[in-house]
Amino acid sequence: MTPHAAVKKLRTSEVATESFREILKEKKKELKKNSLFSRPKSSKFYLAENTSDEEDGRIASGELEVKYSKIMLAYRKKASEAIEAKEEVKMLQDKLSKQEEELQTLRKLNIELQQALLGKLGAAPAPSTPPLDAMPIDVPSTNSTRQRLSIEDGKVFLGGNIFLEKGKWDVISSNIKDTIFVKDLATAIWGKENLRGRSIEGIPCNRLKSQGATTKPALTPEKLAVVKDTFEDWLRSKNIEEEEITLRLKKYKSYISDKIMYINRKHVKENPNQETLNDASNL
Repeated sequence: MTPHAAVKKLRTSEVATESFREILKEKKKELKKNSLFSRPKSSKFYLAENTSDEEDGRIASGELEVKYSKIMLAYRKKASEAIEAKEEVKMLQDKLSKQEEELQTLRKLNIELQQALLGKLGAAPAPSTPPLDAMPIDVPSTNSTRQRLSIEDGKVFLGGNIFLEKGKWDVISSNIKDTIFVKDLATAIWGKENLRGRSIEGIPCNRLKSQGATTKPALTPEKLAVVKDTFEDWLRSKNIEEEEITLRLKKYKSYISDKIMYINRKHVKENPNQETLNDASNL
């Protein structure tokens, strides 16, 4: 049961309990008004002349006592349900508080792990060039995280002569979603203005060729390699299975492409009369 359902159940029990209390008050008033309790039982006149009235009063009194007993049983039942509902609400609130504390602890440990990893990388030996046959076909690759990432003068070296301010890197690396991590990393490396009007490989989409699409400058392969390798390092820091890393890593180009299209659309919307132009072939 959720905390909301438990609270609703508790409120229902409290309303029912209050209703039973009102009924008890009314029944007690009826008992007091009964002629059996209002007349003096010691009166001989009463005993002689009102025998039938006394019998009727006893019957009425017995019926009221039965009703009173039933109401008291129902009251006790509702009171017991109210207590159980309160205990259940408290248990769920304690469980929720415990989960929030565990989440905060995990976040703190994640940040400490990243800081410790960067600290170790700063003292790592200089990277060596991997064999050509070990490099991916699509873009050139650099070495593993432990050999590539390092901190120099408050900046994080990603490889390929690319440095990021440590504060900016901390923000990017703290992302949870793959797509946000890659998009933020690409924006930090190229900048929004340099991403605008570019394409991943400089080849127009086949679907848009018939519509007169022109070739746009391709992103620098060396920087693409840095994005890919840094993304892979980020995935490995999460202790993910190798097969899942491979599948998620294949999507990094589509994430960058989505970011470029978003920047282009936003630019056209803000500048409807200006032709999209971005001569960045030297980047």
